[in-house]
Amino acid sequence: MVNLSGAFEKLFSLPRTTKKRILLLIDLIVAIGSVLIASLVILQHQMSLERVVGLLWLTPAVYILVGLIMGNYRTALRFIDNRSILSLIFPVTASSVLLFVVLNTSESFTLALPLTTVYFFTLLALVGFIRLLPQIISRTYPAHCEPVIIYGAGAAGRRLLNNLNQDKRYRPCALVDDNKLLTKVRIDGIRVYHASKLAEVMKIYNSNKVLLAIPSSNNADRKRILKNLETLKVSVKTLPGLSQILSEPEQINKVQDIDINDLLGRDPVTPNDQLMHKCITNKAVLVTGAGGSIGSELCRQIIAQNPSVIVLYEVSEFNLYKIDQDLQQLSRSLKLGTKIIAALGDVKNLNRLDEFIKTFNIQTIYHAAAYKHVPIVEHNVTQGVHNNVIGSYNVAKLACDNDIETCVLVSTDKAVRPTNVMGATKRLSELSFQAFAKANKCATTFSMVRFGNVLGSSGSVVPLFREQIKMGGPITVTHKEITRFFMTIPEASQLVIQAGAMAKGGEVFVLDMGEPVKIYDLAKKMVHLMGKSLKTENDESSGIEVKFNGLRPGEKLYEELLISGDVEGTEHSRIMMSKESDISLDKLEQMVALVKNLLREQNTNQLLALLLEYCDGFDHKSGNNDYLHLMNRDAEKNQNKSRSDKKQQHVLRKLSPN
Repeated sequence: MVNLSGAFEKLFSLPRTTKKRILLLIDLIVAIGSVLIASLVILQHQMSLERVVGLLWLTPAVYILVGLIMGNYRTALRFIDNRSILSLIFPVTASSVLLFVVLNTSESFTLALPLTTVYFFTLLALVGFIRLLPQIISRTYPAHCEPVIIYGAGAAGRRLLNNLNQDKRYRPCALVDDNKLLTKVRIDGIRVYHASKLAEVMKIYNSNKVLLAIPSSNNADRKRILKNLETLKVSVKTLPGLSQILSEPEQINKVQDIDINDLLGRDPVTPNDQLMHKCITNKAVLVTGAGGSIGSELCRQIIAQNPSVIVLYEVSEFNLYKIDQDLQQLSRSLKLGTKIIAALGDVKNLNRLDEFIKTFNIQTIYHAAAYKHVPIVEHNVTQGVHNNVIGSYNVAKLACDNDIETCVLVSTDKAVRPTNVMGATKRLSELSFQAFAKANKCATTFSMVRFGNVLGSSGSVVPLFREQIKMGGPITVTHKEITRFFMTIPEASQLVIQAGAMAKGGEVFVLDMGEPVKIYDLAKKMVHLMGKSLKTENDESSGIEVKFNGLRPGEKLYEELLISGDVEGTEHSRIMMSKESDISLDKLEQMVALVKNLLREQNTNQLLALLLEYCDGFDHKSGNNDYLHLMNRDAEKNQNKSRSDKKQQHVLRKLSPN
């Protein structure tokens, strides 16, 4: 079959002036044809050929002239609406009136009226059909280009419209904007509607995809817009933020999935430059876990402050390679002189970490290396304790031994009255830093920064939900009432750096995470903004289903940020300081020695007992879920059952007659 839609797409890709000339020529031919048709139908040789020829140029010329004056040739044919069709009536009427006047003057009224009537309806029908034909073809034989509506008729929207006209994926069919002054304006032939008319616009153009082109808007405005879009079955895409476009202008053409920060984020507070520079600029900095979600963003924020050296200490070769490449590119673009060291290393390896600290004369350490995925640590107790507890102790000890100026621990809200192994290990990590700070045996300023979930981190629900929605569902949520705090990775990283710069020694800083977010509500928002609908109870439709799997072992319904509730403000509006209980360095050393012995023995039961002893408020109702412990327990049960069965069989054989 001939690809009519593809042929029309080639026609649409021609320059606008060429398309305008083609339409003018077609209209001229149609107008001439309408005069001939009317003459043949009504006159039937009652008027001379010369008189008919005279009318062939007069009435079409008037039709074309009036159409040009009214701007009928500025509208793109693909996006003709009812108003555009109605605008054809005036030039058709003008040429018909002229035709009637000429005929009524030179001929009889009985000829003029019917001929003019036939001409009017013939011309109106033909030019209307020509303008609707591209839409008919596109809907009957759809091309690969998807019709989209651009939200935002400002500079970004205009630039996006211009670029999408050359794009093979999307066809811009309308613009909408909150500014009433832009309503009814046409940009490159595309009409601008008020945003309140979006539902009607979607029906007119048969489009269910909206591209947000409002990079300069603040979070409050974007949230308001997205909340309105939630009520529509519309898939929302967006442009990068203004800061990203300013640094990388080509990003304005990058259409991407809706940024979840638009739903949950808030307007960032401008970082305090003095605090950002204090522990970094012209200093040698080491970041553990440099390739992780938080660690990698910390590195990006750090290198922008121009340290003399940054050591990327990372156990994963792949993650280390990625962050090294990112920083090398950033360093080139910012023309920095920072020496970047990509160091493969494990915080559990005390000697290797010590070598890097000494070799590069490290002055500031950000300790972000940790196992943080709750279910994984719950099933791998020994590794979680070894990495998080011993690793943090190693970092704190080496910081003190080498008189590091500043050492900052990246902690978590899950360390507060933990119900899982991961949270308990992070609380013990805090205790290590607190104990060294309290002992006051070195010049190092220790501090800890505690915050909740970060948007887009590894293990985050956001990318998981997005993939589940794309696959058609179901979305898996542990509990309908579960809530979490959320923060963007850049904001969290900036606040970690600023908190560390404010430290005097031993503080537990708590970040203002905003309001807690119900995960079920987040899932519903994502479904609606990806153009899907939710499947309700007793509903057999094809909507996206939400399944509640129940809380996982060690998982809380609600997270907290404070243990004691005793909190003070700081010079930064989003950083608070919590007063938490601590332990002595001697007690810490005893605990670490005991942990090491239990790790050698792989005694997970005793490790959990130790966590219960040292971690305030640790409520571990789920028991020992370590994989090896469970396997050994089951194997032992099977062995005991086998022995019991054999013993029973032996007794039965003795009792049975020969």
